[in-house]
Amino acid sequence: MRKIYDLTAPICLENDEVRIPKPKSAEISLELIGHDLLLSGTKLFKYLSNSIKFEVHLGTHMDLPTTFAYQSIDPFKIPVDFFIREAHIVHVERDYSKKSLTLDEVREKIDLKEFTELPRERRPALLFKTGMSRYWCHNNQKYMNFPGLSKSLVEFIAYELEPPFIGIDAISIDRTIEHRSLSLYTNIDEEFINILRMQEYNALLGHDILLRKNIYILENLDMREVPSDVSRGLLIALPLFRFTSLTEKSVLITALPCRVIFVPEPEGSVGEVVRKLRTLEKELSGIVV
Repeated sequence: MRKIYDLTAPICLENDEVRIPKPKSAEISLELIGHDLLLSGTKLFKYLSNSIKFEVHLGTHMDLPTTFAYQSIDPFKIPVDFFIREAHIVHVERDYSKKSLTLDEVREKIDLKEFTELPRERRPALLFKTGMSRYWCHNNQKYMNFPGLSKSLVEFIAYELEPPFIGIDAISIDRTIEHRSLSLYTNIDEEFINILRMQEYNALLGHDILLRKNIYILENLDMREVPSDVSRGLLIALPLFRFTSLTEKSVLITALPCRVIFVPEPEGSVGEVVRKLRTLEKELSGIVV
């Protein structure tokens, strides 16, 4: 039976407290609550429920252009098939204590034609497995220390590949000082912060570049179980909630918490056969005059 991977980062609980990597100011809580029902005027029944409160940019979520108030796409009107598509996983596990992920590291691992030869709406999603998932809830400080994607890599994605969205098993695609500020943790890598301050630094520049191009960003994926020989498959990244507006007034929804499932492509799958046929067709067209 084929292995199916749940790429959704879990909500980690320690007694009654939620313990996940997050900025200090971001709120998330889970509470047990009870409800009373009065039936027939005589008997009192109680049932238990839970109340969860969280910011939508916590856990596994998809950043939308509305994060920066870009209104080019109405999140209420995104079709469900947008969230279900082929995905390519780029394996780039290494030590990310200081250096951002660069274009040189991934260029040879991405086939440009698999993106550019398709209409944008049919292009695959692009996922990066950095290995940071292993720190989720186990070492939140290290998880928050991911230095992000380099500007050249982000621009390559935005202007060459143009996928509908990308994903990453890290806190952010940007190497933000905010994520590592001294207000978050007492034991912080001050040397790293000083290195960032000496570099050209623009907060959330990667987000800005991609979201302006309507390329959405899946963050906090859990890719620990995805083996290195799995790089292609079907991605299902469905939002947990479906929003609709009852009035003409627009509401800013800046991110969509998602449940993300990945189904690896089996050997000899239809997609693989189609790609081989496309290659053969090109070869034959070069022979036939």
